[in-house]
Amino acid sequence: MNIDVLNSFKNIFMNYDNLSSFKAYYLALCKWVKDNKEVFDANMDDMVRLDILLSLDVDEYVLECNTNGIVLSNEKKRIGEYDYSDTEGLLMAIVDTLWDMVTISADADCQNCYYGDMRYIKINNPKGKIVLECNDCGHAMNLDGTALNEEIINYMPASQTELKSQRNSLKEKMKTHIVDDENDDEMLAKMLLNAARHAYDNGNKMAFVALIGGQGPWKCATIPEMPHQVDILLDTIHAAYAEDKDSMLDLRFCEALDKLVTISMTIPSLSILIDTIRYEIEKEQKGTNSFSIDKEKTLDRPRKLINSNREIYKNGFSEFDEWLENERNYVIKTCGIDIT
Repeated sequence: MNIDVLNSFKNIFMNYDNLSSFKAYYLALCKWVKDNKEVFDANMDDMVRLDILLSLDVDEYVLECNTNGIVLSNEKKRIGEYDYSDTEGLLMAIVDTLWDMVTISADADCQNCYYGDMRYIKINNPKGKIVLECNDCGHAMNLDGTALNEEIINYMPASQTELKSQRNSLKEKMKTHIVDDENDDEMLAKMLLNAARHAYDNGNKMAFVALIGGQGPWKCATIPEMPHQVDILLDTIHAAYAEDKDSMLDLRFCEALDKLVTISMTIPSLSILIDTIRYEIEKEQKGTNSFSIDKEKTLDRPRKLINSNREIYKNGFSEFDEWLENERNYVIKTCGIDIT
């Protein structure tokens, strides 16, 4: 590794203006790569993705509310002080960092490797469509959770504008089914529930798993970067079941919980699982439910999941024990149940 090249990279982190915002950081990394591109082998694996990243409009793609683990104050220590042994390792660190700053997480676990974080990407421009891709193993699937049966010829990150436009288009299609005084989140929850019922009836048996878990486009949040609105979604499911006891929504909900227990291997998915169980029990305690779950069975399986996979969670999130204790205390405070 050329020491002058490495030192020039480290100099990025000596200028605090470069770390003043995600956009400034993104531009600084891109400028350095463009100024030093000759040191990278054109056949390196990450070069295709790098060319995509260098071509993006920072105002359209860079996320100022970053959800992929990048903390600007930690970047100097994380990648700026590392002594890379070769240019390929340096390129990988840069490309992964740039990718994290422009890709939106779907808060869903990969159905292939079970550990990877699914991100929204747009494939096969100019006619392209938005799909989900695992950030670890590269497995891709359609937004409804079904297999992607077309070849990916080219790809790029899906922007916030594109995701909001797609969500707004779906909301427009559902307006005839929504009453005027409902807010956007309630309207979205109804839309998603109706879509999940339709998808399930047409053979997508993972539809309710994706809905309850807030995976991909099933995330109940009018703004893509906001958390999955578990409470609004569960209120909507209970209200729908109260209106139609033959809908089997109680069974679909319990089936989805059972499946989520087996695949919630990341902190975001585990957090949604815990929040779902907590709010369901809270509804039952308050008497606002239209159906009930087997609480002992429902609580026993997440406990076993956590105890069996504690080291996996800690490998992905070093502060897992503190996070879990905070979750535990909140659940005890709100509904008197110990989840651990």
